[in-house]
Amino acid sequence: VLESADGSLALVEEPLLLRKLNHASLRFTFLQSCKSSGGGAFAGLGPRLVQLGVAVVIAMQDFAPMADARRFASVFYTQLMRDGAVDVAANAGRQAILRASGANWSIPVLFSRLQDARLWQPDPLRAGIRHIAADFAQEELLRRPFPLEAILLRTGVDTLQHGTEDVTGPKLDLLDASLEALKGNASPFVLLIGNRGRNKSTHLRLLFVLAEEQFRRDGVVLPVFLRLADCANELSTPARTLGGLVARMIQEHGFEVDAAWVRDAFERRRFLFLLDGDDDFGADERAEALRLVAHFRHSHGQHQFFVSVDEATFDPASYPPDSTALLIQLMTPDRVTAYLEKSGEEPVRQLVE
Repeated sequence: VLESADGSLALVEEPLLLRKLNHASLRFTFLQSCKSSGGGAFAGLGPRLVQLGVAVVIAMQDFAPMADARRFASVFYTQLMRDGAVDVAANAGRQAILRASGANWSIPVLFSRLQDARLWQPDPLRAGIRHIAADFAQEELLRRPFPLEAILLRTGVDTLQHGTEDVTGPKLDLLDASLEALKGNASPFVLLIGNRGRNKSTHLRLLFVLAEEQFRRDGVVLPVFLRLADCANELSTPARTLGGLVARMIQEHGFEVDAAWVRDAFERRRFLFLLDGDDDFGADERAEALRLVAHFRHSHGQHQFFVSVDEATFDPASYPPDSTALLIQLMTPDRVTAYLEKSGEEPVRQLVE
C-alpha cells in the first residue's frame, strides 16, 4: 500500500513496486510493514529487493507492534549513523526491543549483499571528535562546573591596555557569557582571561562537549581542542600546521585521519578552535603561535577561535583588536556555599555547616 497523489491509499502490485525500486543508486531500504521479509529464502519483498541488487534491506518477518517497530527504527538509525555497520545497528535495535518487551526482538530481519556489512564509512574526523567529547563528558568537573561569573567585553582588547582590574560591567554566568560571545560568529577571537586556578581548561573542555552535541543536532560547527603552545615553532603554513595538530589530536584517541583530510575539511566546514593557552611557554613563542592562528583566521574567515589566556601574561597587543574578552571574576562566598551545599559528600556538607 502506497500513497496516491491525492493522499489516499493506493494498492500497488509487487512487480510494479519492484520496478519502481529497481534503481542502481538504491543501496538501502527499510520496510517497516508487517511480514515484509516473506516466508522462503526469496519469497518476500525484502529478499527480492536484495536479489535485484539493493545492498541492504531491513524487513519484518511477522506482525510487528508499532511501539516495537518505532523503538527498533530509532535505535537502528542512531547506531547506523555512528559507524555505518548495518549488522551492529540491527542488533542494537533488536536489543532495544528485548529490553522493552522481550517477545518481539526477532521480528526485524536484515538482508545484505555487503561482505563487511558496512553501508557507509564514517568520517574519521567526526568520529574522533565524538569520541573525545565522550571522554571529556566523564570528567567530574564538567558534570559539576564551578559557578564562575565573567564580564563580557565587546569593545575590543585595546580597552585593556592598562589591565583588567578596573573593568566593570554586568556579571554573567561564565557558560552563558561564553555562548553569548560565540553567537553568530560575530568576533574572530573570544579571549577567556583569568588567573591560574580559574578552571579555564575545564571550561574549554565543557564548551567542546556542548559544541559537539550541537554539531550532532545541526551539523554546522565542528569543535577541536588544541594547546596554543603546539602552534608555536612550526615551520609550515598555518593550514598545514593546524591540520597536522588536529590530525594528531584525533590519532591520539585511536582514529586514523590524514592531515590532508583535515585541511580539506577546513575549506568545507566551519570549525570552533578551542585553544588552551595556559601552558608555560615564552612570550616570543606565544606571540608566534598567535600570529599563526591570526594568519589562518585571515584566510579562513568562517572559523572562530576561543582562547584561554593567563591574566598574568596577557598582552593586548598580541591579539586582534576586535577580539571579544571574557574576564573571569572571583567567586562570591554565597555562590561558593551554594555550590558546596549541592555536593553529595558528607565531609563537604559538614564543612559548609
